[in-house]
Amino acid sequence: MWTKVTKIGLAFVGIIVGAGFATGQETVQYFASFGTPGILRAVVCGLIIAVGGMIILQLGTFHLAVGFLDVDRVSALTGSITPLMMALILFAFGYVLLTQLPADHALLAEVAGRQVSPMPNWWLAAVNNAGMCLMMGVSMTLVIGGNYLDPKITGLGGLLGGVAYMVLLVMITVLVYLALPLTEGSDVPTVALLGQIHPALGVISVVVVFLMIYNTAIGMFYALGRRLSRNRPNRFPVLGYLGLVLVAVMVVTYLRHRGEIAVESRRRVLIRALFVRRGELSAAETRRMDALVAASGIDDAALLDAVREDVDGEDGGGDNRAHDLPTEK
Repeated sequence: MWTKVTKIGLAFVGIIVGAGFATGQETVQYFASFGTPGILRAVVCGLIIAVGGMIILQLGTFHLAVGFLDVDRVSALTGSITPLMMALILFAFGYVLLTQLPADHALLAEVAGRQVSPMPNWWLAAVNNAGMCLMMGVSMTLVIGGNYLDPKITGLGGLLGGVAYMVLLVMITVLVYLALPLTEGSDVPTVALLGQIHPALGVISVVVVFLMIYNTAIGMFYALGRRLSRNRPNRFPVLGYLGLVLVAVMVVTYLRHRGEIAVESRRRVLIRALFVRRGELSAAETRRMDALVAASGIDDAALLDAVREDVDGEDGGGDNRAHDLPTEK
């Protein structure tokens, strides 16, 4: 029994834990941005997910979602990635405890206060994050539950997975909070932190993040595909057809807007070329760049930030030599 419970628990964690969790960015926004109290908020969020997972899995078992084939293979796949992610978090957690304690709480509070949170207060952040995680994973969670006969086993599996998720959430909240002075401004705090420990760990963490993206995606699309092909196994390739529909939509959109895309592409080449020479532009060239930026459909600040990052990223900080300006057509 406990083998099944553990298997269900790992699969549930693999479904609930998304790329945002693995990168640490989601944790910064929802929990670490509230400072030390954010750790308690993580516990609240984890408890909600544990109870929610137990209920959803048991409901799936109760209704016996028959006709879902190969769910063992998919749940085993999602569950197999989870231990790798856990190992990285445990390692980073231990490293931060050894190197960042005793902590400068005044500095941490100051840095945490600069982080932007999508939620106005702690309790809403905890509840919203829990709801988002459960909503993203509900389809596959029901499917996994429907593959087992005994609601007790799936309920225990959901509870085990939920508690494991809560522990991981508390650990990653602590580590990203303590490491905020080292990773502030990074879009992927855990990757930045592990990369500082050793470049190889940074590469491994990037791979794990991509695996977590895959983990979340396969769970959501598998559940959808199985429901569409229920009792009609020959229609399981519907996932591939859905992918083709997506590609078709993208192609049609591109063909409809290819003229605008081409114009915008040339416009951005001109903007970039002018931006590289921004320290030596004439008044007319400055006005020209302003007009080009204003003509773009992108927010001015966002466009200039993107240009700046592109220039700074070229050859380790950019090349400030004058570039020949292409002619706008």
